[in-house]
Amino acid sequence: FLKEQPDLNYHNQDIHDQMIQNAHFWLKRGADGYRLDALNFIYHDKELKDNPPANIEEDGLATQFDKIDPYSMQRHKYDKSQPEAFEFLKKLRSLSNEYEGTMLLAEIGDTSTVLPGQYTNGPEMIHTAYSLGLMKNEKLTLEHLASSYKDFHSGGKDSWPSWAFSNHDVIRPATRWADNIEEPSHATFVNTLIALLISLRGTIFMYQGEELGLAEATIPYDKLQDPWGKYCWPEWQGRDGCRTPMPWDHELINAGFTDEGITPWLPIPTDHLSHAVSRQKDDLSSHLNFTKEMISFRKKHPALKIGDIDFKETEDPYFIAFERKLDDQFYLCLFNISENHAALKNKDSSSMELLLSSHSGSDSDLNFSANDEITIPPCEFCIFKTVK
Repeated sequence: FLKEQPDLNYHNQDIHDQMIQNAHFWLKRGADGYRLDALNFIYHDKELKDNPPANIEEDGLATQFDKIDPYSMQRHKYDKSQPEAFEFLKKLRSLSNEYEGTMLLAEIGDTSTVLPGQYTNGPEMIHTAYSLGLMKNEKLTLEHLASSYKDFHSGGKDSWPSWAFSNHDVIRPATRWADNIEEPSHATFVNTLIALLISLRGTIFMYQGEELGLAEATIPYDKLQDPWGKYCWPEWQGRDGCRTPMPWDHELINAGFTDEGITPWLPIPTDHLSHAVSRQKDDLSSHLNFTKEMISFRKKHPALKIGDIDFKETEDPYFIAFERKLDDQFYLCLFNISENHAALKNKDSSSMELLLSSHSGSDSDLNFSANDEITIPPCEFCIFKTVK
């Protein structure tokens, strides 16, 4: 990605073998596994063919920087996602199998959700993978989420997905999807996003600070560390806005991230101090404690972890509805990520038990109308157990 970074030639058998040996070295010393960054970039075309020019309308722009730049001007046909990667992954998985309890997770440097399904299809491939498909700057919709699942499993019926809304490369969800929403709805909306992520089928990843509801930070130019951000300034500050240090304690120097006299690599925004762990840990209504509650809820209901997922049709594209089911357990999960009331027709709401909700108003606002229509207030969610 930068001229300073070596691009290893995996077509060279010595390189190939050495990388497997490197993995073996750390597994022998007790490593629990590997997160394989931008895994689909390990192989390039053997003949070093040039990428063809991109059609921006068809190919889109980079997930992080959604404007025209040299990367987006190419269709990345020859510099990534080459078929030779599959044999290397099989060898890596075979090595991992020698160490009980280890895990291989891949980040796929592409918005495609088909490729992660291919990389995880069956016991010979890596355990799980996620792409940048749910990290785009555009607002999340029911159609996009449902199609991401469909595309993933089209990559292989035995694949196991992972999902993330954020990582170290993209704008934080609290800003990306909720920046124009005022308090107190903003806090409710952030919790709804957390609940949605934790209710999805697959392995769930949360990026540091997401459980605190942190917003994207604005970084002065002289404090930027990201080479991409420096290159694109002032049009874009790069990825440093999501890479600021974790705010542990609002009363300590550097929010408790480093000792006094040590300057962290990025400044800690003042508005992050109000979201510090010290502010939230004893507040039962905080994002942090809500995240803990959601994780506990997921563990208590196996259908939310490994059960099937069936997306429901809704009139509002920002009203996400799906059913999770495992054996005789059925859960209806509703997430209204719009600023309007949203409704879902349900054949028999009388057979439903409300288990968890962000709802803070009167019970009557969760409207179960005479025509079996469930109405959810803006920015809120509900999870029901249903009897069939």
